[in-house]
Amino acid sequence: MNPDALSKEAERILGATAPEDEFMAIATWSGRCSLIHKLPPDKYPPMTDKTYKIPDLFAVFEYEGRSVPTLIEIKSTYIPKRPFAKLSLSYRQRLRNYGKLLGLPVLVAQQIRPVGIWLMVDLETIGINGRSTINPRHDLSGLLLGTFHLAFRAGTKFIFRIEKQHTISEKELSGIVREAYFETADGKQITHMHSPMMLLFGLGDPIEKQEDDGKTLTLVWEIPSGMAFANYQALRAAIFLDKQLGKEPFPWATMLKSGKFPISYSSIEAARDDTDFFSYEISTRPEQVPSFLMLKQDKQFK
Repeated sequence: MNPDALSKEAERILGATAPEDEFMAIATWSGRCSLIHKLPPDKYPPMTDKTYKIPDLFAVFEYEGRSVPTLIEIKSTYIPKRPFAKLSLSYRQRLRNYGKLLGLPVLVAQQIRPVGIWLMVDLETIGINGRSTINPRHDLSGLLLGTFHLAFRAGTKFIFRIEKQHTISEKELSGIVREAYFETADGKQITHMHSPMMLLFGLGDPIEKQEDDGKTLTLVWEIPSGMAFANYQALRAAIFLDKQLGKEPFPWATMLKSGKFPISYSSIEAARDDTDFFSYEISTRPEQVPSFLMLKQDKQFK
């Protein structure tokens, strides 16, 4: 096999396996999932393939003071124009059969690429009105993962001002940092902020501008519009900034095994309270909460 073909095969394998590991890492990081693991797909006798489809994962979520066991099928979509996966009637029914056999709800978690957004819905909501696609109106990630979205105020800036000392080359100089601060949309300067602020700022897709008066070089990064992002996207961004984790493209399995993440969930929650920077916070709920979450069970799963 030539190097190009080998590289493409490696990418195919990574694309086929990474979504499960990424979802498990996000679920573990969120703090609302007390147990999650992969389910082996092998089942016997062979003819059971016509009746049952084993989902990818088993997960237990903590919801309103009780433990909720679930089965989860992972889907991943790379095509922006067709963002929501379709499940064939046979495939969906085989997943449903397996869930009924165990008496557990079956969820479908889909990653929308390249954005990296995750949606998680009850299998029973797929097929409503005759459609076999995932409907975002039934997304449960806000309830089970604690997902929330933040939006920066347009015009939020980070300003870095350097007093020039020596010009080393056309593209290189030495200087002294005289100022470094965030500036809110209304012009308020903030030099001390919550630790993940720089990381979150990067998720706002800022535009870089430069000003040079000969003595001072000023670098300005500005959020052009109210860019929004989900909290777990900060975890993905932190991976690229972590030098050790950065050795792998998506080291989800490495983090899962070590139990160490490059940014804490609690620090994200602390940073979102800073109203100087954020215009709004959205915690989504499904159009209708499914029955398996509504029912109060006398005996908790243990």
